[in-house]
Amino acid sequence: MNIKELKHKKKKELIILLSEKEENLYKLRFEKEMGASDKDTNAIKKARKDIARIKTLLSSISRDKGQNKEKKNLRKK
Repeated sequence: MNIKELKHKKKKELIILLSEKEENLYKLRFEKEMGASDKDTNAIKKARKDIARIKTLLSSISRDKGQNKEKKNLRKK
C-alpha cells in the first residue's frame, strides 16, 4: 500500500486494515515455518512495511488531534 492511498482513509478503516495486515503477516510467518511458502519471498517484508505505514499514520492522526486540543485550550485562556 502507498501512503497516499492510506491518507484518504478514515481512522476506523485504518484500524480494520491494520488488523487484517497483522493477521496476514501471522499467516505468512506460519507458512514460512511450515515450509509451505511458495509465495513471494518478499511478502513478509512488504506486510511489515505496510503495518509500519499504517501505525505511523494512526499515531500522527492522534498526535494532531492532541495538538488541536492544546491550541483550543490556549485560546480560551
